[in-house]
Amino acid sequence: MRGMILALAVAVALLVAGCGGGGSKGGGAGSPAVQTPTTPDPGVTPSPGTSPFVAVRDRIGRSDDYRRAAAFLDSTTSGVALTNIPTRSAAGLNALPVLETHNRIPVRGGRLNDGVSSSRLGQYFREVQGPSAGDTSRDSNALRFPVRPTFRYAGSLDDRSRYPQAVVDLVRHTITIINESLPEQWKIVQARDDSVTIRPTDLYGNGALNLAEYLGRLPRGTIVGYRVDRAIWNAAGGQHVLGINQSVTTGGVLHGSLIVVPDGIQHDRGGLATAIHETLHALGFQGHVSRGNFPGSSLNPRAGAGVPAYLTEDDRAALQALYMGNWGNWDSTRDHVYGAFGLRNNGGTISFGVVRDNGLSRPWTTGTPASGSIGTSGRATWNGAMAGFEGSRKVTGDVELGVDLSRTYTGEHDLQFSDIGYVGSETTWRTGGLQYKVRLFRPDLFHDTAQSPSAGRVTGKFYGSGFRGMGGTLERTDLTAAFGGSR
Repeated sequence: MRGMILALAVAVALLVAGCGGGGSKGGGAGSPAVQTPTTPDPGVTPSPGTSPFVAVRDRIGRSDDYRRAAAFLDSTTSGVALTNIPTRSAAGLNALPVLETHNRIPVRGGRLNDGVSSSRLGQYFREVQGPSAGDTSRDSNALRFPVRPTFRYAGSLDDRSRYPQAVVDLVRHTITIINESLPEQWKIVQARDDSVTIRPTDLYGNGALNLAEYLGRLPRGTIVGYRVDRAIWNAAGGQHVLGINQSVTTGGVLHGSLIVVPDGIQHDRGGLATAIHETLHALGFQGHVSRGNFPGSSLNPRAGAGVPAYLTEDDRAALQALYMGNWGNWDSTRDHVYGAFGLRNNGGTISFGVVRDNGLSRPWTTGTPASGSIGTSGRATWNGAMAGFEGSRKVTGDVELGVDLSRTYTGEHDLQFSDIGYVGSETTWRTGGLQYKVRLFRPDLFHDTAQSPSAGRVTGKFYGSGFRGMGGTLERTDLTAAFGGSR
């Protein structure tokens, strides 16, 4: 009985863990990936017997500090705006030359040698592979999906006892953070149809775990997530384990992955760090990197104080290189557009920008947290600047957000971009303007209502005392931009 419980616990769960380890390459079609051992934490005794769990102490703690991660998430949509300045860029951004000025906000831009070097990226891949990998020169133990990955829940989302809102929010938050470092065609899609059904007969056969057969029946590129009952989890020896990932390969490429976590996981810093770590395994990183060479990496082998609830620049670069296939031509020099300004009456500061890194543009915005009230009557208007990239070409323009304060959180509001043009040219970008309807949610966030891939995605946040500032990101197939403005 214990053997069946153990097999069920491992196979049934799969989306948010802080690290039971990733799998390594399978040998052939339908081969199960072998779980990579995680170094036990000193002082923690692994459970005896045949348990696949490796003891890992959860020292992450419970904190709302998502640090540089996307720190806000709508409970009903996956819209999120970035809140991190690229780590190595902060010192050089203000020294870049001014390209254009919009609504008295100078927009700067230029190239900085502030990215991850090719040698450091190579070291990352070598460590992910581990000493047993046959080819230590390339990413032979980092296998990607051959198609755009799709996340599916195991079981029905209607079962709120298994998937409470905190877990649903955690999944969306994790996917959003991961997607920031993936090009559009490789971003994880969350399936909207009925979830995957998991039955004991799918997972357990002839006294052995049957993961390869189970995952092999699912469409290629499937990531399955499951939250298992704590009693089963503990009975299988997982008292000190945050989560597990198992993957299978077919024909030398990643076919499917399963993430397992116990109940009790929360949408907090500890849960987010766990979810990011296991999702990186599910996307193809089968091993870990050392804390000594990559401190703070989400792929550190043990959950602890150094495991972040965001992707480091090293993690971002490795994920991007794996799925864009440009490892061999990696360049540490990145192109930037950037704006920053202060709010009146010492109301705070706002920064926004886009970094173009080896063919991928990532928008971001950050600022002084909003405080006070946005108001309850009349109309409020915020004016400012936007800047971004169409491919490798820089564009700038004006932005205006108008909010009817009599229906702040119940109505739709107007966000307009105008005077959009190419930097260094009198040429207008397309029609020169874009219009969006946005809704406000929670006290200080907004996103577009279009829900149309062709229209793109707008996500934003208010900043400063009295909601004096706003900033956000715009992502379209033909434009990636960030913006900011004052009231």
